[in-house]
Amino acid sequence: MPYDKEENKRKVYKICLETLEKEDVTTIEDLVTFLPIGRDTFYTYFPTDSEEFYIIKRAINKRKEKRRRYTIQVLERRRKPQNMRLHLI
Repeated sequence: MPYDKEENKRKVYKICLETLEKEDVTTIEDLVTFLPIGRDTFYTYFPTDSEEFYIIKRAINKRKEKRRRYTIQVLERRRKPQNMRLHLI
């Protein structure tokens, strides 16, 4: 069976989107570790000016923002006193 680059690209793109939903991926390098291709092939399939790259990068940025908000919430909870009465005495 002949190699079909476009079909392979579609499969890799689908894996990218599935991985972004399931895993805590915050960089392209993190994402590539889950893929059956290397970093160079990733950028060949999805150049930085492509629509697919834009969608992937946007999903990664959303994940980063979600992680950042969670970290801020955790830090704020740690700063708040556990028992207000202890601080009033």
